[in-house]
Amino acid sequence: MSAYDGNLAEAELAGRLYQQIAWRSPNPCSGVKFLGLPAKPAKDTTADATRGSPMVTLSTARDAFHLTQAAASIHDKRALLDGDLGDRLDLTIYVSCYNERDYIIDTLKTIRTAMGAFPFAYEIVVIDDASKDDSAVLVERYVRENPNDRVVFRKNILNKGWAQNYIDAAFIGKGKYYRAICGDNPLTVEAIREVFRPMGQADIIVPYYVDAEGKDLFRRVVSRTYTALINLISGNRLHYYNGSPIHRRYNVMRWHTSTRGFGFQADILCLLLAQGASFIEVPTTTLETREGASNALTWKNLLSVAHTLVDILLRRISIRIHGRIDARLGHEHGAHGLSEDSTVSEDSAVQRR
Repeated sequence: MSAYDGNLAEAELAGRLYQQIAWRSPNPCSGVKFLGLPAKPAKDTTADATRGSPMVTLSTARDAFHLTQAAASIHDKRALLDGDLGDRLDLTIYVSCYNERDYIIDTLKTIRTAMGAFPFAYEIVVIDDASKDDSAVLVERYVRENPNDRVVFRKNILNKGWAQNYIDAAFIGKGKYYRAICGDNPLTVEAIREVFRPMGQADIIVPYYVDAEGKDLFRRVVSRTYTALINLISGNRLHYYNGSPIHRRYNVMRWHTSTRGFGFQADILCLLLAQGASFIEVPTTTLETREGASNALTWKNLLSVAHTLVDILLRRISIRIHGRIDARLGHEHGAHGLSEDSTVSEDSAVQRR
């Protein structure tokens, strides 16, 4: 992998059609060095699908674009195939914030420490959803005191809900990949790194928790029941749906939720898997920092989840009747990653629905 100094304009002239953009510096939030990362050739291989033996079963089939000369002067054909939105960064991290006075700054610091282990460029989009405490004041202060970090902070006048803010942050962001992290600091530095290590090796990186410290037995049972129900309705076999997967930002932007609750994560996952997206499941851990009842178990969120279950069921029925609509981007395994020397974890498997 070659590296050379230069700014973004020079990088584009050097061959943006066949490279991904990444930045490296002592502080990943203020990069000044460009790394050219050529795509790997397409692979079509199959290995043992058991846990610990990576499986790759991918198709190189893709939609076709044909451009007139006039259209080609303003459109990049490869960017159209790849769903490139003019991404300036590798990653956008959305941090949700609602009454997180005791946790939000620690969340930002944890993310910054975790991302220091990676060479790629990232930004953080924080959305305060009309908090009733002084969370917004604390984030505003953090923005002032850390001018070299790429942090975008939006303060909502009205509460819009987790799902709507998740979509909005995707439109605000400039990263190729996208992940949400809750503002109550539920992840350790290592847990964050575990999920980001295979980023770029599949369309979706799906975390699932093998240990959820502080989560009581009732909530564990509810969580497992919810996962089993989604798998039954969708026909999938995922370990977990609410772990905030890493998506292509393009895929999040072309989908829109009709609910406000936490069920939207399962909805978008099932939609993309039904369209043939590849995925890697990554075992990790989480920490329950809040005390008291969970916001996820309110009657409003339960109604939202019921709505999501109906949507997933109707989608599966539609696929049975009309067949699958394969809306995949033009990704080959390895061609949408960030580094040629990255490898699939022994604890994960790349799979195509």
